Amino acid sequence: MIKKLILTLFLIPLISFGDSAERILNEAINRLPKEPLEIKGTLRIRTPNGSNKFIHSVHIISKLGESIPLTKYKINDDTMLMEWIKLKPTYTFSNSSTKITDDISSTKMTWGELSFSFLWWKNAKIIKMSKKINRSAWLIEIPYPESDNTLRVWIDVEMLFPLEVQSLNKNKKIEKTLRVKRFRKIDEIWFPQQIEILHQSSQDRSILWIDELSIIKYLSIHP
Repeated sequence: MIKKLILTLFLIPLISFGDSAERILNEAINRLPKEPLEIKGTLRIRTPNGSNKFIHSVHIISKLGESIPLTKYKINDDTMLMEWIKLKPTYTFSNSSTKITDDISSTKMTWGELSFSFLWWKNAKIIKMSKKINRSAWLIEIPYPESDNTLRVWIDVEMLFPLEVQSLNKNKKIEKTLRVKRFRKIDEIWFPQQIEILHQSSQDRSILWIDELSIIKYLSIHP
């Protein structure tokens, strides 16, 4: 009886700890701005010697306050429409053969990384409380859907926004690291201004830079 009681006392916090990871991700989703947004910037590759190549224009329209929330991403002439049907994201591409896991042109950043699609993945668990860029953060581990790879995600405790995301292969070696390098505050809302992905094998960096971000009242997203 005593052994069973001790085992139960150990299991209760572990179960609660596991459940809270999904709640944190849901809160991060709920914190995404509901105001209609228009975002313009560039997406490029920076080589280890510091040169830039493959510079692409970025145009994003977000309307998360709609009855069917949606965000449209346009990189040069390629587009992805992300809609939330019954709280689940769906993806529609201008090229019907494109998948969410595909790289965007020659940038080495995937459509999923651009849209932070991992926030909707299942079976997340909290590893520990941690520090990232001198801020308190939850370290959460999320398994890739239909893969042996995993993600380690640091979620800022105050902003409830990912600060860093490490992609690990099945041998737990880091393949790439996504970092939010800069934030910008508009109307009391924090937005990422620079997102960077370091590719371990080549040391190339995929860099998303936001030049313009505006909150708008009326904007049609559909052609």
